[in-house]
Amino acid sequence: MRGFAFDVLMSSLLSVFLLLSATLASATTANRCSRLHSRQARAALQDSIQGFLDTHGEILTSPCPLRVENSMYHDHEVSFVEEGHKRFHCDLCGKKFTSAQFLDGHMERKHANLTNAAGSCLGDLCDILVCERFATDPRELHQYTQRISFATELEQLSAICSQQVMQCLVDPSAPYALEIVEATCGHLSVEYLSRSLSQRVGEFASWALCSLALAWYALRFALAASSRVTEWFSQSQQRQFAKKAS
Repeated sequence: MRGFAFDVLMSSLLSVFLLLSATLASATTANRCSRLHSRQARAALQDSIQGFLDTHGEILTSPCPLRVENSMYHDHEVSFVEEGHKRFHCDLCGKKFTSAQFLDGHMERKHANLTNAAGSCLGDLCDILVCERFATDPRELHQYTQRISFATELEQLSAICSQQVMQCLVDPSAPYALEIVEATCGHLSVEYLSRSLSQRVGEFASWALCSLALAWYALRFALAASSRVTEWFSQSQQRQFAKKAS
């Protein structure tokens, strides 16, 4: 009887150990995969491939890493809702947050069971997708252009990107195949990245000028309000002195 109880106990401990090991392995894999870069890569793929999927249907093979639904964070991303500036909410439970980082942390803590540990990490595709194009700060794209040895490395990345797309196509000889390659990998050129950087810098400069203008008007309003309050306080004191004098 004791031997049977001991076997049951050891079996239970082994089950718990295997469950914890699987959980830790899943968490370790997820920690190695950047949510920010995966979200940027997802945006890049939706910007380049989604139109072809809508038009031609299932043109990518099931295990293709370019399919966003194969990513480890897919269930989290479809429930990640950005409503506006500092307004985010979880579509799974309705909780609201003021930043993407807080919502990501919530997903990791409360909805970790929806992480597909066997899925692909879209962030690993950032080298060929140039995720910096979708960063909010244009300086990230500038840093990318400074980091790579332009022509040679871009040609290598373009070749890798084209090969990846062709391997993912159900029918690589389809008439739209080269269009998909161009849509997915066409940004890997000096001309495109230079133009994109100039555009992002222009957008950032416009935003900065608008922010400065708003700050200037806010300062003028604050100074005017302060002046009026000072004037009212001075008049109030004068009236009090006049009453005491009379």
